[in-house]
Amino acid sequence: TGYLGFSGSSGASGGTYLSVKDFKGSTAYSLSQDPTGESILDPGTGPFTWEFYLNVPPRANDNQVIAQKISGSNGITIFLSSSASKTSPTTKADVVTIVKSGDQYLSSSFEIDKGKFNHIAAVLDRASGPGQILMYRNGIKISTSNYSNLSQIDFKTSPLTLGSGTLQ
Repeated sequence: TGYLGFSGSSGASGGTYLSVKDFKGSTAYSLSQDPTGESILDPGTGPFTWEFYLNVPPRANDNQVIAQKISGSNGITIFLSSSASKTSPTTKADVVTIVKSGDQYLSSSFEIDKGKFNHIAAVLDRASGPGQILMYRNGIKISTSNYSNLSQIDFKTSPLTLGSGTLQ
C-alpha cells in the first residue's frame, strides 16, 4: 500500500502530477483489448462520482487543483481553496467541486482537517432532479449544491489532470 505525493506546478521542473489520456488503448494500443480510441471518462449527460483519499500538509495553501478535466466551457474541477482567510490556515482547508456545462454550473464545498487522510467523494447526481453535486467526507454527506439543468459535459478529447496544483 502506498500513496502519491504531488508537488503541483511549483519548482524548476514544473512539479509532479499525472495527466491521463482519455482514449481507450491510447498508451498501449497493441496490448489493449479495446483500442477504439473512445473516451471513457466523459459522463456526457449521465451521473459521475470522483472519490479519493487526500492528505494535505499542515501549512497554509494557495488555491490548488486536485483533479480536473476541462474543455472550453465544459468541465469538472476539484480543488483546495486558499487557506489564507481561515482562522487556522495550517490545520483546515476547503475542498471545492465545480461542474460546468456551457453557461450553467454547480459548486459545492466543505472543510477538511490537514495532516491526516480524508476520504473525499464528489457526486454529480442527475437522478434526483436536473443535477446536483453531493460531497462526502469519510462516508458522510457534508454538502450539496443547488440544482441546475446541466446539459452534456462534453470534454472527450481533454486529459484528466491529477495533482497539477494549477488550472489547466
